[in-house]
Amino acid sequence: MEPLSALSFACNVLDLVGKAAKCGAAVVDVYQSSEGRKQAHSVALQSASDLDNLINSLNDQRRQLDQTIPDVELENIVKRCFVASQELRSLVGDFTAKRNSWFSAIKSVAKSTRKSGRFDELQAQLSACSESLNALIIQRTK
Repeated sequence: MEPLSALSFACNVLDLVGKAAKCGAAVVDVYQSSEGRKQAHSVALQSASDLDNLINSLNDQRRQLDQTIPDVELENIVKRCFVASQELRSLVGDFTAKRNSWFSAIKSVAKSTRKSGRFDELQAQLSACSESLNALIIQRTK
């Protein structure tokens, strides 16, 4: 084997070992977690719950004020936030592993790795919705 080919092969092997170690660590984390999911997924679920609570509180306040003129912009943002939150919950629900099951933890990590792009999109969308909603609330309450 030529020296350059051998070096390339060695680098590929090292890269593969590094990725396997990272994947193994993620499986162990999921297996040992009380929720059966990665920490990032638990944080995202908490953010979605916080946003849902804000939306519910906002809707309750609007009902109490008995607004006869609908705020279309606010309703659109709330709808986008709600849809993103529900989709994120559903996606993370697919990533949840059964307690004390290595096979389930491996399956969970594989699914979350495969769908990590969609998870990141939904997190960004939820963050943007939250910021828009907060900005609009501040603007409306001035």
